[in-house]
Amino acid sequence: MIEELEKRLKQLQKKREEIEEKKYDEELNSLDKEYLQYQIDEVIEDILDIKRKIYFLKTPSKEGDIVDIREYGSTKIVKNYVICIHNTTEVVGNISYRGYHIKKSLGDIGYEISEKYRGKNYAYQALCLLGELLKEQGINDFWITTEKGNIASRKTIEKYGGICFGEEENTLFYSCETKRLIDKENKTDSKKVI
Repeated sequence: MIEELEKRLKQLQKKREEIEEKKYDEELNSLDKEYLQYQIDEVIEDILDIKRKIYFLKTPSKEGDIVDIREYGSTKIVKNYVICIHNTTEVVGNISYRGYHIKKSLGDIGYEISEKYRGKNYAYQALCLLGELLKEQGINDFWITTEKGNIASRKTIEKYGGICFGEEENTLFYSCETKRLIDKENKTDSKKVI
């Protein structure tokens, strides 16, 4: 199954490159370029879905089911996603990215997991998926705030690689770099494995 997914991934990556080359044709009007960008975005979603499947096939979760994130009710500035158990409609929480960024950085992420689903690594998995999506869109970093006493959230952020850079009253501020999903067993970037 992984071999089939890797083959499909290579096809999609080639398709993305072909579409991106067309986008720089100077004779295209802005509507055509916008449509090509739409096609690129669609291909990126397919690429991310396949990368996620490959990643989780190679490194299955020991702490619970894997999750998907599905976009809903987004605006130009805020991208909202529900966090669902993989291949189901069972919603376990939500995660969002608010893009106040300048030069593709410094937006912020917020997430929440429903109480009965906490402790199963879902927030971390969703953060990894959203980080991968942001990286594909050229966004390099973001920040997350959490309450000082929210140990679970602090562990999630730090597991992702967030670094605390400030504190105000009861709030901690973390800076995070977007990154590719990591194959922890082989210590390699999943994009390089593929």
